[in-house]
Amino acid sequence: MQPVRYEDNTFLNNQVHLTAILADESQFVNNTFKGTGPGLVPIGIGVTGDDILIFKNDFSDMPRGIQLVGGCPEHGTFLGITTNPKVIANRFCGVDQPIVIDPLVTGVKEHATKICP
Repeated sequence: MQPVRYEDNTFLNNQVHLTAILADESQFVNNTFKGTGPGLVPIGIGVTGDDILIFKNDFSDMPRGIQLVGGCPEHGTFLGITTNPKVIANRFCGVDQPIVIDPLVTGVKEHATKICP
């Protein structure tokens, strides 16, 4: 697949707002993720792939903001592993787990995450 740039979107009250599988070099920039619907593990962004950029997004009122996937019990690594992601300048308000990094994820570059009081 070609890289995709998700920019300036607003996602409200979804179980999983945005999932991108094997999304090599895709970018998630300046999006707003607010609230969640019912579900097993509601999240803002869930990704696998190489060299992903997650930059200046705003997450609020949800259990989990960003999930960097490194395999799962049901599918193993079939859905891919996240490698060398750049997670930069994202803001989290009322998010229980701002960034979840699965064990097989490698090369995470995280800078200037903002957490609301």
